[in-house]
Amino acid sequence: MNRFVIGDIHGAHLALKDVLTKSKFDFENDLLIILGDVVDGNSGTRQCIQKLLKIKNKIFVLGNHDLWFKQFLKGDDPGYIWNLQGGEQTLNSYSYDPVYPSDIPKSHHEFFQSGVPYVVLDEKLFVHGGFNPKVPIYKQETYDLCWNRTLWEKLVHSKKPRAVPGYEEVFIGHTAHKKLGAWNIANVWNMDTGAGWGGMLCLMNIDSK
Repeated sequence: MNRFVIGDIHGAHLALKDVLTKSKFDFENDLLIILGDVVDGNSGTRQCIQKLLKIKNKIFVLGNHDLWFKQFLKGDDPGYIWNLQGGEQTLNSYSYDPVYPSDIPKSHHEFFQSGVPYVVLDEKLFVHGGFNPKVPIYKQETYDLCWNRTLWEKLVHSKKPRAVPGYEEVFIGHTAHKKLGAWNIANVWNMDTGAGWGGMLCLMNIDSK
């Protein structure tokens, strides 16, 4: 089994298809850890979910945009900020009309219900936004784990960045950058290469890099 991690997809269906093909991802045997923000930004959210559902071994880590969509699926209004941040494109991908709403497939509801705030695998932490290293992660709120940028910003602006304690490696998304692949500082890998708004989508083998 090869183990892969993918950054913020943001409805970029063609890019998702491309990286899975180029990596020769095995839908039956390989593992994919999804770092959140599958929705919003591009117009292919529905197709992205359909593609991800075909992967047998996957772990879906929730992102802040996924929290908004989960709120919508529950029947609550995430507010106008969601539409401004890509929610409109997500609804368009489902041909959603508030007057004549189409059904969002049950399997898609179940996919978002399967999301977790973080996962630890072989001393490697996978979380969408970041976390407070001084507090056990299991005590931290899902909202904070999805929205936190402090962890990464401190590393970026540090003259002598130090490894984040407690984990061999940390994999995050959320804070987009323009590097041509995953950006590594100390023991942290930022996988968000801006696929939501004109950038690229990054998928990486966790073990070989």
